[in-house]
Amino acid sequence: MIRPVGIHRHMHDSLLRAFYLQNPSQKKISKKFLYGKLLPVSSVTKFTSHHPFGWSDGALMPANGLQQLFNVGYYAKAGPLSMQVSPEIIWAANKTYERSDYYGAANPTKNYALFLPGQSFLKLEQGAFGLGVSTENIWWGPGHFSSLIMSNNAPGNFHASFHTARPAKTPIGKFEWQLIGGVLKDEPRQSDEIYGLKTFNDIFGVFEVNRKYLNAFSIVYQPSFLKNLSIGASRAFIGNISNVDSLSANDNKVRAFMPVFDKLFKSKLVNEDQRGWNQLISLSVKLSFPKAHAELYTEYGWNDHKANLRDLLMAPTHSAAYLVGAKKIVPLEKDRSLELIAEINQMEQSPDYLVRTAGNWYIHWFKTNYSNYGQVLGSGIGFGNNALNFSAMLRDRQNSIGVLFHKIQQDPNTKAVRWSDYAWGLQGRIGVPHFLFSYKLYGISSVNYAWMQDENRFNFVGTVGVSYLLK
Repeated sequence: MIRPVGIHRHMHDSLLRAFYLQNPSQKKISKKFLYGKLLPVSSVTKFTSHHPFGWSDGALMPANGLQQLFNVGYYAKAGPLSMQVSPEIIWAANKTYERSDYYGAANPTKNYALFLPGQSFLKLEQGAFGLGVSTENIWWGPGHFSSLIMSNNAPGNFHASFHTARPAKTPIGKFEWQLIGGVLKDEPRQSDEIYGLKTFNDIFGVFEVNRKYLNAFSIVYQPSFLKNLSIGASRAFIGNISNVDSLSANDNKVRAFMPVFDKLFKSKLVNEDQRGWNQLISLSVKLSFPKAHAELYTEYGWNDHKANLRDLLMAPTHSAAYLVGAKKIVPLEKDRSLELIAEINQMEQSPDYLVRTAGNWYIHWFKTNYSNYGQVLGSGIGFGNNALNFSAMLRDRQNSIGVLFHKIQQDPNTKAVRWSDYAWGLQGRIGVPHFLFSYKLYGISSVNYAWMQDENRFNFVGTVGVSYLLK
């Protein structure tokens, strides 16, 4: 439930093994100590015909029209030290699209281009423990389509990390964790998912880059007496850089830079509201059934401190969001299998908001949006949205073909008109010697588009990727 998974010879993911370990491009300088290899050259092209759609796609932008992502890199390891240089280049036509008072940027930056360090890192790992600096995407939690706290929805951000390189074994079970401190940014002319794709400048009239500090921690426990059960907890704080600098100068520096280890209840803290933090916390559970090739999972979280234990018990759904899902693999003949996944994600406020509103997830204080380059770090289904997701995939080694379905309710409890998207898709992957092709094609029916009554629209979204494994 903490990803990415490190590259090592014991890894179980067959596709990763094919890419990283069995690739002829790997050049072993010393079998015991040092080796390096070129990473696959990858290209992803995405096109939307009417308006932005999609999530959990990394550096790809919430933009209309054509966009292109290019990635290449090199991985090297010397004893406990490993390094990966894997930059990403993104270009997007960022065409204007039909908008309303609630949705869409007035003047998106045309032909937007961005160079990012991408999936790069430098790590020192010995046994089960590791330290590193990285710009990789992180995924925390058991979700398949999305995650409440951390996913690959946004471009990876620069962060330092103290983590487990593999599960740490103890007499009571296995533990995994990751502690990070990092930097995020919002560009004033870039569409922001938290504000219905309006720009930071549209909302606040701000023209400078907004820089933020992120401190987050995730831990997972697998009991020795219940080996098929995984229990996780994640917590994240985000604050404006200038505010954090002020706190570090006038307050306890550990509390300024490591608030994830502070007390859980607000009543136990002094002047917490004046500190200007945006806090998120979640609990997750995954129950696996190895013989049945199945798993059940859930993640439940809150986007604000509870005042005390009484507040938690009296109003447990206040500021809450959740996801729940199930996965089943049906083995077929030879190496084929059928994979079925269903997942519900609710980001809408519960009816508790009628008594005490909490706002929607991922925003709390001014300039503390839980986002990077305008994209949410957690669930990218949309601001205050709910989603029903289903996929059925037929897999044959690294080849696959399947169908997808999404129903998305767009911010249903703050608008008089209900906007819903119904998306049917086809996705697959084709592997040939040295190449891996992938595709995801959607037809989307938007009912009451952009919260405009009886204004229905059709949107086509196509994503095609190709990776070349260098010789």
